[in-house]
Amino acid sequence: IRKDVSHPNGLVMWIVADNLRKGAALNAVQIAEEGIERGWISLKRSLASLNE
Repeated sequence: IRKDVSHPNGLVMWIVADNLRKGAALNAVQIAEEGIERGWISLKRSLASLNE
């Protein structure tokens, strides 16, 4: 995970997984939830950036 230089509130993530047992969408959601829990992602800031 690193800062996205093209967007002030963006993150760049490279995610590799074996999706045979669960879908990629669920993996992405679980990673995002963990990031929010650990304070790496601010939900308010992330949602606000969608309107920019």
